[in-house]
Amino acid sequence: MNDFSGRNRSGQQQRERKIREHADANLFFNVLTDEGMLDKLESLLPEHRERLCTPTQTLSLFFAHALNEDRSCQHAVNEWFVARRTVGFSAISTNAAAYCCARQRLPIHLISELVRHSSHELQQRSVRPWKWKGRFVKMVDGTTLLMPGPKENQAKYPQSKTQQPGVGFPLCRLVEILNLFTCGVIDVAFGDCEGKGSGEQGLLRQL
Repeated sequence: MNDFSGRNRSGQQQRERKIREHADANLFFNVLTDEGMLDKLESLLPEHRERLCTPTQTLSLFFAHALNEDRSCQHAVNEWFVARRTVGFSAISTNAAAYCCARQRLPIHLISELVRHSSHELQQRSVRPWKWKGRFVKMVDGTTLLMPGPKENQAKYPQSKTQQPGVGFPLCRLVEILNLFTCGVIDVAFGDCEGKGSGEQGLLRQL
């Protein structure tokens, strides 16, 4: 386990931070259309018209959007506008409405299946020294997420009791199984934070 010494861990964190800071929609688009992902992606894509915000482009923007310190939709579209102009593509509108609507059309199962598939691809490409006694080590982790506040979310994912009704945001509990060495998400389950079976152990039993 020497590979996980403090020095190596610090170096890995610095590399991850550098990748995160320089991650943009083009990087994720290239990953999604890579040989290892393209067939899976195309098998999951919903029927759609060939417009500017295709599901693949929207998903690429969404990934970059989620990693950016500025998580506004407007910032994501502005970055896309600049990137297109930099490589000589035609200008697009910087109105964020089209991107927001396209993001809402993305099926949840599309993202979930791509996460599982990417973890499988990482495991297939791993090398023997990454294993512990020839085996992959799995970890379980849980957290909670703040969600947007439409009535549908408020009904399914009640907000914290410490918040005044109508003031806070719905809370979603998330549990995931990860590969220790590739950090790939093997599987994930999410649900509300109240009621029978809503604890982390209850969600883990679903996986």
